[in-house]
Amino acid sequence: MRRRTGAEIRVYSKADKPKYLSFDEELVQVAGLPAIERGALTEIASRL
Repeated sequence: MRRRTGAEIRVYSKADKPKYLSFDEELVQVAGLPAIERGALTEIASRL
């Protein structure tokens, strides 16, 4: 996905995720230009 979209995508491990998330939630950070971020979010959402 990173190569296809050109976005910076980070998936937080269970050890690195913030304490306010519940145990069954996962955190993904997407960075880049707005158009690139939209494409990355579309790719990510299609896999959920």
